[in-house]
Amino acid sequence: MIDGVLGPVAPGASVVHVAAFIALLLVVFTGTWAGSIVTVAHEGGHVVMALLSGRRVFGFVVNENDGGGETVYEGGWGVSLVFIGLAGYLTPPLLGLAGANLVLAGQSWSVLWAVLILLAGALLHARGLFTNLIVVLAGVGIGWVAVGDDAGLQALVAVTLVWWMLLGALRSLVHLGFGGEPSDAASLARRTWIPAIVWVALFWFVAVVCLWVGGRRLLGI
Repeated sequence: MIDGVLGPVAPGASVVHVAAFIALLLVVFTGTWAGSIVTVAHEGGHVVMALLSGRRVFGFVVNENDGGGETVYEGGWGVSLVFIGLAGYLTPPLLGLAGANLVLAGQSWSVLWAVLILLAGALLHARGLFTNLIVVLAGVGIGWVAVGDDAGLQALVAVTLVWWMLLGALRSLVHLGFGGEPSDAASLARRTWIPAIVWVALFWFVAVVCLWVGGRRLLGI
């Protein structure tokens, strides 16, 4: 939200609280649908890291039954596989924390456009009807808000997306359990000989810290 005199303005406390309530309801009560948005971010992390490591990416899918997902990329060996495996569960909470900093700097509009750019990239690698539907519907909805002139609505949607990533990251870890097969933690355990529970603990640590730091900053605590 941009004010011609005051410059960027952070969303008010009421917007932050309403957005947190909306995101909590979505994450807790809409199950697979809410989890699918977080899964897109999760699989997007795998895709980006695989591309950065020079590996060919064949696409990713989101499972319409449970909201989980899978990214298929060129195999082989190398340390880059560890970073690809790490990227999935670390991406949503880190995106949420980055988004929290942006909205607090009065850049809610920038958050929306950043999400649109990420969704456009995801669409290039999305496979399957359900996966494409999730990405397109999210893009259309956020795009409609981003091109509008309602700064209040833009702030509300941007902060809701931030909370959605922060809270949704924890929800996905609850479903991960202790990292049994098949999971990113199990794959990392096979490639590093470090037990899966250690990787699960790392994912939880990052998600909780991001929620703690980002949430406290948003709430002004």
